[in-house]
Amino acid sequence: MWGWEPAETTVHTYVGGVLVGSVTTREPEFDTHQRDLLLASAAFEASIGSHGFPMAESTSADADPSNRAAKYRFTAGKFPVVDYAEKARKDAEQAYLKKYPDANTNGHIWPLSRVES
Repeated sequence: MWGWEPAETTVHTYVGGVLVGSVTTREPEFDTHQRDLLLASAAFEASIGSHGFPMAESTSADADPSNRAAKYRFTAGKFPVVDYAEKARKDAEQAYLKKYPDANTNGHIWPLSRVES
């Protein structure tokens, strides 16, 4: 992280001026602090719902609108935000299913490409 690279040291062994062996020792890729940062980052990312909020918050009784003691609530905007990449994916999937109504699309991946206008 932060551009750090592990150090690498090679020790050569010579006998009579002839190289007979080399041993390379490399530092671990991550030290304890960096490993802890990566684990914390992974745990945090895993806790985020598709809406961008931590699931512990969005499923908490503190967010329940029927809870009189709730500490916060979530509101949605009046208008949707369109994810045009996801729209293109769904449009392609719907067109495929219209053309092949009996198709089993389990496991299908609809790749996307960004095309400049």
